[in-house]
Amino acid sequence: TARAVANELVSLYMAENVRSRTEQTAQTTRFMDDEVTRLDSEVRDLEAQIAKVKHDNEGSLPELMAFNMQVAQNLSNEIQEIDRQLQATRENKIMLDAELAKLNPIGTTVLPDGKAVTAPEDQLKALQTQLAMLEGRYSPDHPDVLRTKRDIEAVKAQLGTNIDLGDSAAVLANARTELAKAREKYGPDHPEVKSLERQVATLEAKPATTRSDAQLGSLKADNPVYIQIRAQRETMESQERSLVTKQAELRARRDDV
Repeated sequence: TARAVANELVSLYMAENVRSRTEQTAQTTRFMDDEVTRLDSEVRDLEAQIAKVKHDNEGSLPELMAFNMQVAQNLSNEIQEIDRQLQATRENKIMLDAELAKLNPIGTTVLPDGKAVTAPEDQLKALQTQLAMLEGRYSPDHPDVLRTKRDIEAVKAQLGTNIDLGDSAAVLANARTELAKAREKYGPDHPEVKSLERQVATLEAKPATTRSDAQLGSLKADNPVYIQIRAQRETMESQERSLVTKQAELRARRDDV
């Protein structure tokens, strides 16, 4: 059907768009990784030289102070480079969250006769809208009202959870976007930034609020575009944790200089 063809075209377009952005992100990440590796190599060479000077001269030469200052500066440069990587990674996570918020994890199934089977989540939304219209027109015990309520309960049972169709994923994505803008505009210690950080932390801490958990219930995501973007998001999450650990290590080394 025309609707099925249109849905397929949209999915293909989004998949190509995601692939293009993924390649750009990968190129940027490779460049940043190479830069961090280069800086780390320079720092380790200097640390080896300092160790030799200390061993040969018992740490008494004025030149040792210059070595220490150079090592500390190189470590600071490496920390700043990781800061840039972290910012880019977090911005990519925000972008991916926004994409996920717009996608339905469950793809549309097309039967052999060409009819599209709507995802249970969309069925529930439509039924709840229909119920609101019927309740405004009929009494609570009207057959159409009762039938629609039964249909709603059946779809909820299929989903395996009492879901909240308020788009909490979109709310979280928007909060993260505002936080990124505030950090860029004000710096990390500004009250507006602190307020947005608390808001994002609160939203992230809410249990079962994402489509993949709360709205899918016992169902598994099968929309290939959604799955691809979710995998990218998980990769970014892992990369962010690795960068934070690396940065903490570098700061500890700088403090020891």
